[in-house]
Amino acid sequence: AAAAAAAATTTAVSASSSAAGAATTTPKRTTPPDQEQEEEAAGREGERAVVPTNIDNYEEGKQGKEGDAKTLNFNNDGAANNVEGTNDGGGIASNEGGGDQAGQLKKEEEEEEDLSQYILGYGGDDDDDNAQKKDDQQQKQEKGAKDEEDEEDLSMYILGGGDDDEEKLNPEDFKVKQKEGETIVRKPGEIKGQSFTIQDLKNCTVALFDNSAQVQIDDCVNCKIFIGPCESSVFIRTCKDCQLVVSCAQFRARDCTNMDVLLHVGRGQPIIETSSDIRFGPFHGSYAELKGQLASASMSAWDTEWTNVHDFNSPGSGEKPHWSYLPSDKATSEALLGRKIGAICADITPLSSDLIPRTWGTKGLSGKAEGEVEYGFLLLGGDTPEELGNQLLEWLAEQESKEGSALPKLLRSRRKEMSRAELDSYSKLAGSLLNEAIKPGVLIGLEFAYQKQPQDDEDKEEEAEACAPLLSKVMFGEAAIAAPDSASAKKMATEFFGALRSSSG
Repeated sequence: AAAAAAAATTTAVSASSSAAGAATTTPKRTTPPDQEQEEEAAGREGERAVVPTNIDNYEEGKQGKEGDAKTLNFNNDGAANNVEGTNDGGGIASNEGGGDQAGQLKKEEEEEEDLSQYILGYGGDDDDDNAQKKDDQQQKQEKGAKDEEDEEDLSMYILGGGDDDEEKLNPEDFKVKQKEGETIVRKPGEIKGQSFTIQDLKNCTVALFDNSAQVQIDDCVNCKIFIGPCESSVFIRTCKDCQLVVSCAQFRARDCTNMDVLLHVGRGQPIIETSSDIRFGPFHGSYAELKGQLASASMSAWDTEWTNVHDFNSPGSGEKPHWSYLPSDKATSEALLGRKIGAICADITPLSSDLIPRTWGTKGLSGKAEGEVEYGFLLLGGDTPEELGNQLLEWLAEQESKEGSALPKLLRSRRKEMSRAELDSYSKLAGSLLNEAIKPGVLIGLEFAYQKQPQDDEDKEEEAEACAPLLSKVMFGEAAIAAPDSASAKKMATEFFGALRSSSG
């Protein structure tokens, strides 16, 4: 029966298609309204009914989509020939009817695409603008939050700022300005590593017995100034007739005249610029609290090149040098400041020996011919090379107190990181084997010079022999490498420090 129905239907289709110019009719839809709404909803979501590709599948399509089976039969040209579909399988659709329904489906798909413009961030120029505005607004909010964080972080660098400060600092406590004939003292612990300003003083004494970040001194006349360990630079401008005792990482003087300076400079050369009549000597004025202040300022007492002064304005032809050495008898803090440092501040503990070694550079060789000078070199190691160095300084202080002593002058000192290979080379220069007490790490090198003594003077020979434990033998047991003779000492010192430079002073 099904085959007979299919054959009859095929005959009807052929007859309808071959009738030239005959009017085609579209059967009335008998689909209930509620079912039609369901079909539209299914079409918008992209779900389409199963469409049989030929008339033989009509019954299958009808059973699969009961009440609304649609059959499309396409010819070779791809045009829709027929649309067949009713609840009872009765009507036949023409090309025109098929085209109308296909157009309706296309229209629904276009409407579906058009809706995408209104989905947030999907399509449409307006949404691009809105999305851009939203991004801009979000960036502004993020930037504002970051700026607030930065402002909070900066507070730690502002004098007295930060939440961790138990006590807020007063910036005025770190300035001395526009005073005359006064003594201004900052005791240990009062500067607290802050920067300090000294300006426009006349006939004043200023003493900073604490470590600082940096110190600037401007427009001072006839003043006496003591500066404890300064972590960065001490910068002096337009000052005259002043005496200074300074420990700092860097030293610079500009537009200054007639100044005496006892200097410990931890990094680099002292610098003068458009200045004249500047006299330098080694730092003097040690006190017990100085050791901890040097550590707080990240400085070493053993690193100094105060004799290696750099003048930005070299003297012209026939002009005298702009700087020179202070005479030894005037190179003391008491001579420059007019009193002992303990008399200036009762809250410090002055020391009889030096915590900062008094090196002399080529000044230690002044007035001596090369043949009259003996050299010595020591390399201090062990677990505490600085403690060994302090013992040496105490010994030197005791010997120098003896009248007429001809003991050596300390020319240079420096801390240096050394490898095992470097230590081996110094040990070979010293003519000895490297022992276990000398380990790679930070060591202290010391160069000495003393005047060679006549061989026929027994007293002088005895005094020269007193130098032997220091200069030719190992004074500190196995914790040091000592040069065996003057020639080896010069070679080892040049290897460690570089060549000893002659100074214009």
